[in-house]
Amino acid sequence: MLDCPGDLDRLFSVSAESLPIALPDTLVRDGAASTGGQIARRIVVSLAARRPLHADRVVWSALSLSTFGGTFAGWTDLQTPYTVVNAIKSAAAGALSSPTHGDAAEAASVAFAPGEIKVIRSARGKADLSGTLTLDVVVMPGGAEVDDTVMRLTQLWKKDGAPLPPDDVKFELARARHPPGYDVVDAGVEVEFIVNRGKRGDEWGCMAESRVTLVDQDAVRQPLWDIGIAASSNGRRNWWLALAAPATGVIRLIFESPAAANAFTQWVKVTHATGLGRYSLGVIQPSIPKTQRPFAPIDLAALQTFRALAPDELAALKVGALGEN
Repeated sequence: MLDCPGDLDRLFSVSAESLPIALPDTLVRDGAASTGGQIARRIVVSLAARRPLHADRVVWSALSLSTFGGTFAGWTDLQTPYTVVNAIKSAAAGALSSPTHGDAAEAASVAFAPGEIKVIRSARGKADLSGTLTLDVVVMPGGAEVDDTVMRLTQLWKKDGAPLPPDDVKFELARARHPPGYDVVDAGVEVEFIVNRGKRGDEWGCMAESRVTLVDQDAVRQPLWDIGIAASSNGRRNWWLALAAPATGVIRLIFESPAAANAFTQWVKVTHATGLGRYSLGVIQPSIPKTQRPFAPIDLAALQTFRALAPDELAALKVGALGEN
């Protein structure tokens, strides 16, 4: 096998696309993907020639997918024009590869690691491995889930519309597990392949590269909301509502719906409440640089900023999506 000549190097290109699919039923049933932020994607990879190959054909290829901003949690299905490899069935058979029947047009195998998946294909007979394949994967944005605390309110208002006193408000501080941030997950796509020059019979090793976004920001945006102080109706929020108690420290208030966040905001504005039960109600200023994920734990510097909410700040309370200013 010889190094790729210029005419072949310019002839082939690789492209990739990521399509959303449902999480595999087996993972959901086993609880492996329950609220953990795992996302399923179908990666479509095409190795194509810019002009007809005639007698030339791709006889071997190694596709490498490397993640940035997340990790692979697993893969489920590989499908090529010639074969299908299912991870569960193949694992049960003792090898993550396609059946090797005598009449099979190709042999394919999948090697998995959290940061990389490699698909190796070998042609049999006159099969040509150029074209399109699909690989179904499960992705974990950010690499591991984190736990946040959300406020769940039972009742804020009396039947006559009057606000409940702070000591009568019933609420729960519950766990919410999600990816650690709004990390976009990209993948580097590299295909090493061997081209057989049909007329001469010599073989050349070539390579093509591309990049694809597996998971975009909209896909990892969590359905969580918080309350902050904005200097104007369209201004940035730079202080966030929080609870504090000696036993628990400072807890930033996060809600599972904008309705719940807005309801609590209106209740605070009407009551001018300074506490809830054993908790003091105030604001903090997280010191999270823009280069870090918005779900970083509250650090000591942020804890030391906790203070009471000033009366003239009530009108500036504003609900927003978690991780946005």
